[in-house]
Amino acid sequence: MSVLIDRNTRLAVQGLTGREGTFHARQCLAYGTKVVAGVTPGKGALEMLRRVLFGGKIEQKIAAMEAIAWYGGPDLILEVTQALSDEEPSLRHSAFETLWRLQAAGVTASPSKEPAENTQGAPAA
Repeated sequence: MSVLIDRNTRLAVQGLTGREGTFHARQCLAYGTKVVAGVTPGKGALEMLRRVLFGGKIEQKIAAMEAIAWYGGPDLILEVTQALSDEEPSLRHSAFETLWRLQAAGVTASPSKEPAENTQGAPAA
């Protein structure tokens, strides 16, 4: 499978602050690609994507959706699901496609943080 990037592509670069990410982002910028977001792996990236989904421009939100679809972040499924009710049709489409890709990859929502009930009737430790 090939990835096609042209002057109309909105690109989110994972590992933007690293040597390889910076190199490839510069190459894309020199070509004219719109780099709209940069993320680093881990919790920092999840928080950045969450902030973009709540407060970014439409192009940034769509790029964040693409990063979520590639990353497979079960922690952000709620935010992606909320985007299904957005007024912007392209964002709704991107959210639907992201959820479809996550489901196809077998990603499910994070388990609840609620304490498990003890089936023996004794208080949970």
